[in-house]
Amino acid sequence: LHRSLTDSLEIEKGNEIIQESFDMYEKEWNADEIDPCAGYNLTEKVEWKNIFGEEKIVIQGRSIGGCLDCIKNYIGTKYDKVQEYLEKHKEDGIVWFLEAFETNTAELQRTLWQMKSCGYFKYCKGIVFGRPLFIREDYETSFNEAVKLALEDLKIPVICDADIGHVSPQLAMVNG
Repeated sequence: LHRSLTDSLEIEKGNEIIQESFDMYEKEWNADEIDPCAGYNLTEKVEWKNIFGEEKIVIQGRSIGGCLDCIKNYIGTKYDKVQEYLEKHKEDGIVWFLEAFETNTAELQRTLWQMKSCGYFKYCKGIVFGRPLFIREDYETSFNEAVKLALEDLKIPVICDADIGHVSPQLAMVNG
């Protein structure tokens, strides 16, 4: 099994581990050929992107996040408990981890604007985005550019293309 899977199993067992970024990731994904024992088709070099160009980024806080395709459906509903979580852990600071399965850059900007307008980024110390699996770049705007445009006024560190989300291999993320 790939280290991403064995790390996830260790976390599932309740073991504390240190996860490190991978060297390569799988750009092309074929649903007909899913076999975790066969490994991944690792073709692309991993390069986390510092969106705002800070010399050094150190982020610490409580984690919260997941897939934007799902999160956007809960915003403002009776199932939206984000404000309670933020208030409970505000002293720790909040670190969001986000990714997208399938979206376009205009929808990405609208979703991030909605989250921002609803106070989701209150007490936020930084945001880490994974690589999207299926992204349509509308209006000649890339995923990373859409993130930058939507969040630049927050004045917090933002990292894109991290090893989380739907693009293999992934780090295991734990809310809380």
